Amino acid sequence: EIWIKTPNDEFVQETTTTIPANLLKEVGIDLYPDDEVLINGAVIDPYLPIGGDEPIFMQYRPAVALTIMIDSNAQVIHTKEAALGAALEEASIDLSPEDWISEPLSSSVRDLDEVKIRRAKGINVAVNGTTITGFTAANTVGDALEEIGQPLQNLDYSIPPANAPLPEDGQIEIVRVNEALMLMTDETSYENEWVEDPDALLDTTSVVEPGQMGIYATRERIRYEDGEEVWRSPAESWQASQAQDGVLGYGTRVEVRTEVVDGQEIEYWRKIVVYATSYSPCRSGIDGC
Repeated sequence: EIWIKTPNDEFVQETTTTIPANLLKEVGIDLYPDDEVLINGAVIDPYLPIGGDEPIFMQYRPAVALTIMIDSNAQVIHTKEAALGAALEEASIDLSPEDWISEPLSSSVRDLDEVKIRRAKGINVAVNGTTITGFTAANTVGDALEEIGQPLQNLDYSIPPANAPLPEDGQIEIVRVNEALMLMTDETSYENEWVEDPDALLDTTSVVEPGQMGIYATRERIRYEDGEEVWRSPAESWQASQAQDGVLGYGTRVEVRTEVVDGQEIEYWRKIVVYATSYSPCRSGIDGC
């Protein structure tokens, strides 16, 4: 009497055979090369007889068939390993850090039917006057540039385009693009009008209303690729603001003030500076006066 456990069932089998492979055949199980048989927890050769009077607990662990798609090539492996990573190692399928695999290596093999692997390819990326090399398993140029740390930004573009598949020769060029707005202004003058300002002192000036320069603006958009100008938009001009004339005031307010002149205090309301000349025939350089 042997207790048998399979992935799907557990039962007791009465038998006289001592060879595990034959016993399994009696219950309809055919052994394949990678299948595993355990007796009381120990892996044994199923084609060698077993003996002894102690109870026997037999475990049957069939190898799992798993389809591995490497790029466009398919192969089927049979494994008794529990984890995908161990199954690939058992089948001598090595992975590089840059390779892409559709399932985590910790996945249970029994939960999988197919696993896809994309082998990384070497690429050379010309950017900013230098060449950057790397390996990537990405499907498109844009994804590959992301993986090697050279993503396209803003207006940048690549040759081949970002949505194109990786080129066979691995050659990719990045064109760095930026645009600048150039704004130029031209000012137009304004006039001033003079008016009386009763609040300003006599002989002074004041700003009653400030004038404002008129402004004409011109805008151009310039596109640069890898630092070189490749395009410039036609100039666009407009009047940003109109000139506004100003108003200046001349003071008319009289204010009597005092000042001491030659020891005498005088009152005055206007003080001006004048220059005086005198004429005398006696000093003109002629004979006689």
